[in-house]
Amino acid sequence: MNIAANISAPIVHKRKQGRIEVRLPAKLVLMSTTHAAILNNLSRKGAKLSLDNPPPRGSDAVLRWGDFEAFGSISWVSGRRCGILFLSPLPEEPLRATLALNEVQSLPEDAEGDLGAARAWVEGSSRLGLD
Repeated sequence: MNIAANISAPIVHKRKQGRIEVRLPAKLVLMSTTHAAILNNLSRKGAKLSLDNPPPRGSDAVLRWGDFEAFGSISWVSGRRCGILFLSPLPEEPLRATLALNEVQSLPEDAEGDLGAARAWVEGSSRLGLD
């Protein structure tokens, strides 16, 4: 047995909860501001978002998408992306409904266009082609 090979092998951390990949407009609501965002993925315990100016790590926020919302705290920030960890795990129904919503409201792959569409949705000037 090669002990040196085992010692240098990277440790792989696997998520206990699966994430669903989506591209949906969302709102990240903080005490003093509301940010237009793109919901990139969602799990029972949290979500990954893209937005122009993510709030600092530790900020409390409400994430709103479709007919759903979840309260949590910003757990990480990297460039124009951040993660939110929900205070309470989501039930399974919002996850299923979000998958269905993604089928009809998924945003285009163009990153710059995504944030523009999300901003318009937050400002109430667009229904993302559903007008």
